[in-house]
Amino acid sequence: MSIRRAVSAQQAHSGTEELCYKALWEAGEYNSKASKTIAIGVGALVKATGLGQTSVRQALRGLEKKLALEVVGEFVPGTSTPKTYLIWCPEKMLERRAAAGLLWVERKGAGRKLLGKPEVNGKINEPSRYQDTMRPEYDMSGGVRGKYADRFPRDVVMVTLAPDVAEAFPDADSVNEALRVLLNAAKKVATAAMPTP
Repeated sequence: MSIRRAVSAQQAHSGTEELCYKALWEAGEYNSKASKTIAIGVGALVKATGLGQTSVRQALRGLEKKLALEVVGEFVPGTSTPKTYLIWCPEKMLERRAAAGLLWVERKGAGRKLLGKPEVNGKINEPSRYQDTMRPEYDMSGGVRGKYADRFPRDVVMVTLAPDVAEAFPDADSVNEALRVLLNAAKKVATAAMPTP
């Protein structure tokens, strides 16, 4: 289990939820820049995603709880009218989740759960690799990326030698000379092993 602050809307979706969301978004019609609408039944989503009916139903419930979509028109029994969904774009999803205080994602296996700050307290016991753990006194704002990259020619390949090998070959010239001898020997062996016509 891990808990991280959500930086993208999709981080909160399980694989099946994301598959359903993408199918709904691609098939929906724009209401505005932030949302689309689609009237679709579970059967059509099963065909579009390749998932089973149970998985699709669970994904739809999960997406609704995670504020990715809303049901705006109910299925009418005895008719061919499916549910109508309002699907939010990722940016609007994040905005809606922030307004509801749901800024954290708990990952358990393939599952994802959105959490608010009170639910998170006590669960985060170690910094994740995605959290900013740099101390405020370390100011890197004036840093320059690749500042020392020009010291090495573009065609140079850097390798690490084991200590015993580095002892035998103290500089680049000696390593290159030994490798050229080895390459020439390998070529001679390969040429000698080739069948003659």
